[in-house]
Parts: sequence; structure tokens; C-alpha cells
Amino acid sequence: MNAAALVGCADPGRIIAFYEGRPVAVGAYLADVAHLGARVPPGAFINACADRYRFLVGLGAALSLGRTTLLPANHAPETLSRLLAQEDHPFLLTDDPAMSGARVVAYADALQQGFSQNNPAVALDLVAVRAFTSGSTGAPTVHDKTWRSLVAGADLAGERFGIDGSALLGTVPAQHMYGLETTILLPLRRRAFVHARRPLLPADIGAALRELPTPRRLITSPVHLQALVDSGQTWPPLAGVICSTAPLGEALAQRAESALQTVVEEIYGATEVGSIASRRTTAGPAWHLYAGLRLTPAADTAGVSGGHLEAPAVLQDRIDCLDEEHFVWRGRHADLVLVAGKRATLPMLNEVLRAIDGVQDGVFFVPGRSGDAGVERICAFVVTPRPKEEILAALRRHIDPVFLPRPLYHVTELPRTMGTDKLPRAALIDLYDRQPHQLELWFPAGRSFFADHFPGDPLVPGALLLDALVGGYERHAIGRRVAGVETFKWLKALRPDVPARACFGPIENGRVTVVVRAGEEILARGVLCAPRPEGTDGGALV
Repeated sequence: MNAAALVGCADPGRIIAFYEGRPVAVGAYLADVAHLGARVPPGAFINACADRYRFLVGLGAALSLGRTTLLPANHAPETLSRLLAQEDHPFLLTDDPAMSGARVVAYADALQQGFSQNNPAVALDLVAVRAFTSGSTGAPTVHDKTWRSLVAGADLAGERFGIDGSALLGTVPAQHMYGLETTILLPLRRRAFVHARRPLLPADIGAALRELPTPRRLITSPVHLQALVDSGQTWPPLAGVICSTAPLGEALAQRAESALQTVVEEIYGATEVGSIASRRTTAGPAWHLYAGLRLTPAADTAGVSGGHLEAPAVLQDRIDCLDEEHFVWRGRHADLVLVAGKRATLPMLNEVLRAIDGVQDGVFFVPGRSGDAGVERICAFVVTPRPKEEILAALRRHIDPVFLPRPLYHVTELPRTMGTDKLPRAALIDLYDRQPHQLELWFPAGRSFFADHFPGDPLVPGALLLDALVGGYERHAIGRRVAGVETFKWLKALRPDVPARACFGPIENGRVTVVVRAGEEILARGVLCAPRPEGTDGGALV
């Protein structure tokens, strides 16, 4: 077989979506696919439609024409401009009236252009989707998905979750691989249908669920699940909740199952391999591969093959294989944090932080290494009205003191990507750059240079202090180097054995202010030049 139909279970009367208060049958969907396909220009599709039904029609039109759909990690103007300038001349399909341009196709007109039974055959080896990773592990990478792998993956997921007959509501965008596989491919390939909206607030999610018939299933992320639990709302009956995009803690899973009165299951996957396993979080840590997939132990990880994968792949995580079909996830390799010979993982630390009463959101972050080789420096960002001292005291009850964040920053929100709630490392670096940093200074009286600077009245030399400030800042910064000292002025002398501290301000236009104090007395102030070097998006993972 060299092709597979666009729509599986293609009874023209089967419901495939719920759009603007009414169900949409497969026959109407196929008519919309043909209508859109007849009026788009040549080239690959960049499908930026926020409405899930319009995205579904756009994907169907691309597949029916033998075109590839590009799914960038975000729709920032710079990202879209870069893609639109590629040599193969893609165009942007959007339902956002604010987007315009020569290669932009607006898709906001009336839908349901009649009824059709023409179910296009799509070549199995067509690169159906070109997916871009989110950048949470560094720079985004590109992964091609054939129609063959997408069809096989949807069938495996549909069987695992017993999805046939279900009405689906997603809080994640269709452009994310998890959202694509669950809220787009399952309705296309299985006897399920999806709500066109993507509600984000708990009240809107509840209202959208009530519009759907039973059995209903919610496709969501841990951050949205946390908001649902904290809202205290009463929820309509659910056949299940599927969660992904970030690790789901057992405590949150238990609360969610109690609040929503249903089973909460997680999907394990990555853009590279798609979804490959699932588990019920409250039943234990073991993940179960989809049917036909097999594990092969490798050094501190595992290879996976079979199923919908077109070639064996090595997982980019720390994996303990229990047998050929079951494993325990230990985190990503760079999630491992080593301090004073002790080990912890960022997901475990994050789970403890977010479980503290009054913490609305939070994340541990490893900005770089300290001056001691091999020792990680850990900070944390937290969204909470509670004071830092209370958060640190709560953390101290659950984690080893060596992993307490130094420092802990209060922020109003974390820079999560819309819908997937991921935290790209580049965004966390920018958030870190906007925080003040502090360096403790101490120059013991026994140092030899004090004998000449000056006899009977020792002072810390200005050059030595500047060297300490530059070195200290570079240890705090993320691969950043001080390009120069713009200004620096002594106001009072610093004596040996006098504790002092340097307070670095946030980076503004490549410049960093620094103030040196002994107690509350200002000794010196200045401005350092600190350009961002290339390649700072890689490194530790969050």
C-alpha cells in the first residue's frame, strides 16, 4: 500500500469536529478541504490557524495537494519571516486578521462549503509535517514526519486510550506535536471528534466541555491541570484526562483525579519520535510502550524501535528499562544536578517547589557553573505572594540543603509558551538577565599586596577589586563575558577583612550597573559592558 486516505473511518455522516456550536460531519469537512485547496498558492503551508477546525481543514488541504505543513515552535514575527523567506516559498495560512502580507492567506471566511464524499488518498512517504522543537533544551531543531508515521502513531494512541466514540477538548495548540497527534490526527483517523476552540481559563474549559456530548476527554498540560484543580469548580463527567508537555507530579495527579472524578493519564514522547508510551501517574512510575514498540537498553538511556517509527531511535532521556515494553523515566541528561557530591534532578526539585502551599508557579534553573569545577549553581523563580524565607523553609523540609536555590527570585509570571506551557531556555536566560545579582567580597588582611598598598594604612587596590567584580559577574552570567568597564568611581576605600558586597543590576542595552557596599555604605559604583555571546541557548535543560 503506497497511500492512505485522508480521513479514516470515513462515513460521510460521522462527526469529526464541533465548530461554532454545531457538529461538523466528515462530508462537510471534505468539502471544506477541497474548497480551501482550490484557492491556495503553490508551496508548503505554515499553518498558524488558532481555530482547531480551520487548522484541521488546512492540514487536510495540504495533504490532499501533496504539500508539507510547517509547524514552527512559535508565531513570532521574526520566526514567521524567516520561514517565509525559505527557498521553497511557503505561505502562511492564518485566521488572525492582524497578519497580512504577500505570502499570507487569510482563512476566516464562511465554512461548510457543501458536502463531499471525495476522500483524498495521501502518499504514505509524503513528508506531511515538518515540526520544530520548542527550544526548551536549547536551539530549536527540525524533524520531518511522513504520513505513514502519523497514521500509524494515531492508530496506536487511539487503541491505547480507547479513544473511539470520544469527544475531545484540547487546551494545547494544534501546532505542537502533542496537540497535533491527539486533537487533530485522532479525529482524522479514529471515530472521535474535537472541539474547535482552545480554551485556557478554567471557566472557559468547563463551558466548552459542557457543549460536548459524553464520553468527553480533556487533552491538557500540567499547568492547565493545576489551574483546574485550584479553581474549585464542579466539572461535567469526564471519561478521562490526557496530559503531556512536562512531567506531571504524582501529588497533582492525585488531586486532579479527585477534583475531576476521572482517570488522569500521561503521554511520554518527544518531537523526534512522537508519542510512544503512556502511564496512569497515580498507579506508579512505570511507562508502558505503545503496541509494537520495543526498548533496547543503552548507556544510561534506551533505544526504541518498531511501531510507527520508521527507523530506530535513541531516547534523549535517562531511562531505566524494566523489560522490552516498560521503563522508568529518570529525567533528561542535563536535568541532573550535582552539588557537593549529591545528585538531584530539576523535575524533582520543580515538583517540590510547585507543591508548596501558595506557590502558583515556579521553576529551578541552572544558569551556569560556579568557579568550582563541576559544581552547579542553582537558582529558582517563583510566583507566589509568600515571602522568600517561608518558601526556603518549606523547601528545606523536603530537599537536601545543598539544593536550596541561591538566589530565589520572586517574579510575576514565568515565560511559558502559550498553550504548551514549556519554558524555553532562551526565555529563562532573558528572565535571569532581568534579575539583580549579588556577589560577596572579602579580602583577608594577610594578603601580601597589602604590605605595599599602603604601609600602615592598607587599602584594597582598585585593580584587584575590579578584577574580582569582573570575575564574579562572569561566574553569575550565562556564558557572558565583560567586554569592558565603561565607568567606575571610588567613593570610599575598602579595607582588608571588611565584608562587602557587589550588587549587579539587570542587563540594559548591553550594560550592567554595579554598586559596591560595606553594610549600607556605598564604596564604589560603575558600569560594565556585557554583550551576549553566540551559542548561549544550549546547556542545562529546564
